[in-house]
Amino acid sequence: MAKVKLDQNTNVDTPTLILQNKNFDTLGCITDFTELTYKENLNSANLVSFKVYKDDNPEKKQIWDLIVDFKILYIPEFDERYEITVFHLLLQI
Repeated sequence: MAKVKLDQNTNVDTPTLILQNKNFDTLGCITDFTELTYKENLNSANLVSFKVYKDDNPEKKQIWDLIVDFKILYIPEFDERYEITVFHLLLQI
């Protein structure tokens, strides 16, 4: 069963993405993410993916620097935690 929730206008509610350490200490919320996908698997771990871009805003840059491999992503609406694997795409023009 999908964990996507709809609001009263049948729009998809955006889940909260909380970045945590391995001991589940909260580091902060990831905001301004795009292309969130959720894949529920019956016989293996569920998968979540999304894109987040670096920003010059000091508040957003602080959380950006903490998004690294092996941190934990907690989504309270799904009551699930995920270990992060980061993929970087750098474009030089």
